[in-house]
Amino acid sequence: MGRAIEAAGGHVDKFIGDGVMALFGVGGNVADGARQALDAARRMDLALAELNESLSTEIGQRLRIGIGIHAGPAIVGEMGYGRATGLTAIGDTVNVASRIEALCKPYGAELVVSDSAAEAAGLGRDGIRLESTAIRGRASMIDVLVFPRVGGPASAGLIAHQFQGLDGHFSRSRGRRGTACVPVAPCPEPAACFATAPPLSPAPRLRPVPVV
Repeated sequence: MGRAIEAAGGHVDKFIGDGVMALFGVGGNVADGARQALDAARRMDLALAELNESLSTEIGQRLRIGIGIHAGPAIVGEMGYGRATGLTAIGDTVNVASRIEALCKPYGAELVVSDSAAEAAGLGRDGIRLESTAIRGRASMIDVLVFPRVGGPASAGLIAHQFQGLDGHFSRSRGRRGTACVPVAPCPEPAACFATAPPLSPAPRLRPVPVV
């Protein structure tokens, strides 16, 4: 999965249990980051299909994946201590991406994309299941696009048709959980964003990174 994310232009932030958080668009723009995240979803689906094939005689069932993609401003910098220091992101965008990934299970989907990420990527909505859902920690509802399978006809047709560099080849593996992909955008008011960010312990070592 890490290779699939990096091949799409993403940055693997961290692995958390059986999940992985990835960042896209760092040093670029949110439109490119959103497209990269969709490409990463396709590549991860292909990688999972290969893994399932290689493990078919060992575990007796197919591994599944669920991917949530959201785009928006985030605070990006280096956090940690000693060798455990690395590039990461914090903020509302990261939290919402995680909540969106969690929608995969109740929706029976492999891929759930926020409306803001879909708009940034230029992803069309015709023929796509749309849902308006409550997100914990947010007063307003959020609109999402739901793809039962990353390799299903809707996602294959839309993503492959609309974005150059996607070869249109999708596998048919089924989905459970995996990653919250976060295409990052610049924080409009950096001082305010740092002031309203939740306190962390121990205190993070943050170095602002340009994301435009």
